[in-house]
Amino acid sequence: MSFPKRKIRVKNATKTVVNGKTFSSKAEGYYYTVLLEKLKTGEIQKIELQIPFELQPQYKKCQAHGCDFIWVRPGDEKDPNYKRYYSAKTCPKCNAPLKLHREMLYVCDFVVTDAYGKKHVIDVKSSVHFQTEVFKLKKKIFEFRYPSMLLEEVYPKIPKGWSGYVDAAAEATR
Repeated sequence: MSFPKRKIRVKNATKTVVNGKTFSSKAEGYYYTVLLEKLKTGEIQKIELQIPFELQPQYKKCQAHGCDFIWVRPGDEKDPNYKRYYSAKTCPKCNAPLKLHREMLYVCDFVVTDAYGKKHVIDVKSSVHFQTEVFKLKKKIFEFRYPSMLLEEVYPKIPKGWSGYVDAAAEATR
């Protein structure tokens, strides 16, 4: 029997639509409008949404006690071990079953390229106090895995009366 996947929802977050794009919170949607203004003024060159970063690759590990065999997924389809990896069910060392471990990803809210061409990875939070343990762990791994990039946390102050819906036609006439 399989259970339906639960949709993970941030506590007290309200989905928001801005220019036809759906965001998981009002803070994220509002910050997107701030980024659009910066894009118009030329402070930034490019905005990318929901970019995944691999923190740990997919791998297969031998389930036999004492066997230390780990097989990391080949990154390229042209690698000669690529097909062998996906078809392997048993350990090549001891013939015990292999267990598949999925990759660990971090999906950021925005990647912004500034006027100088430097990329900023941005995660929008509603307050300084709202950081889950999973986020703290993924942030540490991200900063270790991608030392040239900095994961910036942004806490936008949403103005009173901001509805969250911005009409594309109204934006074009501005």
